Amino acid sequence: THNPWNPSRTPGGSSGGSSAALAAGFCALESGSDIGGSIRNPAHFCGVYGHKPTWNIVPQQGHALPGMLATPDIAVVGPLARSAEDLALCLDLVAGPEPLSSPGWKLDLPQPRARTLSDYRVALWPTDPRAPVAHEISDRVQDLGDRLASLGVQVSDLARPAFDPAESHEIYLYMLNGVMAAGFPEEQLALFEAHVATLDLEDRSDEAIMSRAAIQKHGNWLRYNNRRESLRMRWREFFSDWDILICPQMATAAFEHDHSPYPIRTLEVDGLAQSYFQQIFWSGLATVSYLPSTVFPTGPSEEGLPIGLQAVGAEYHDHTCIEFARLLAEEWGGFVAPPGY
Repeated sequence: THNPWNPSRTPGGSSGGSSAALAAGFCALESGSDIGGSIRNPAHFCGVYGHKPTWNIVPQQGHALPGMLATPDIAVVGPLARSAEDLALCLDLVAGPEPLSSPGWKLDLPQPRARTLSDYRVALWPTDPRAPVAHEISDRVQDLGDRLASLGVQVSDLARPAFDPAESHEIYLYMLNGVMAAGFPEEQLALFEAHVATLDLEDRSDEAIMSRAAIQKHGNWLRYNNRRESLRMRWREFFSDWDILICPQMATAAFEHDHSPYPIRTLEVDGLAQSYFQQIFWSGLATVSYLPSTVFPTGPSEEGLPIGLQAVGAEYHDHTCIEFARLLAEEWGGFVAPPGY
């Protein structure tokens, strides 16, 4: 699938077809799934809106990982649209209990915490040593913060949740590959077993963590889940002081199509090559702790490609994220169609 802003560039994945169709005007609303940014990356790359809901508020029956009936951990389904209003409308339509839970489970999402931009409390996370982003991406976060501050918004580029981002990323990788490997055939799991046996016990690289996660025992998952519970508590404390965290979604705007094998792919960021999957750090911040996140367009890059940013909120405060994106569009404009569409 080509990006309608530039056919030589990717629209992102895995919901790239959805975001490209929206941006090109082929449809008014789309849905996607997200465990590593598969709603949010395409929204960023194609200049549309995408919302990763709080985990498990949208039933996933009919969209499952291979061989799985139960709702997978951290994975979600959610809407993509050309406006924040359409995101809110779609979320209200699709959110609710799984069929097996419906006799006794009711969803009552809180309404937005604020009705004007000046009432929001906004923290900025422009980049991170764990996953550096291009200057034009981090500058866009900072510029938006400056513009919000000029409107009287309480803004901080120092506020952070009280945990080590590297630990959050490790927990995310462990949970991520625990889900992704659940449907692997026994032959593939045997290969992971053999590979893990060769790893140094002190190896904490992303590759080593994900390999161990693929063959983890249930007791290991429980221990990592307990560490994840601590992350959720730290986020809850953070969002008692702040309504929205603005951060990048990816390190760059849409990059050129690359069909080389995943393990050898790299991404050029300000002239430096990074591991292709290093940037899932930004998706994982919200994903591992079940947080909602709305990607919203902020205008073009130096090359004329869209730049989207994340508005992350507290668990179940999905409408706060979406309303914040709506108010931004009201103040500075939202979706812009690609040339020729």
